[in-house]
Amino acid sequence: MNPQLAAIQNKIYEIRGQCVMLDRDLAQLYGVTTANIFNFNYLCPSES
Repeated sequence: MNPQLAAIQNKIYEIRGQCVMLDRDLAQLYGVTTANIFNFNYLCPSES
C-alpha cells in the first residue's frame, strides 16, 4: 500500500458509526491552519 495513503487512513477515526478526521489532521493535510479548515472558499476557491 502507498505510504502516503496509509498515513491518511491512519488519521481517520470511527466515532459513533461515523468516519471523522480531527481538524488538526485535516489542516495538516491541506497545509492550512485549523482556523481556515472551516472556510470552504479558502480550500476550494473555484467552488464558491
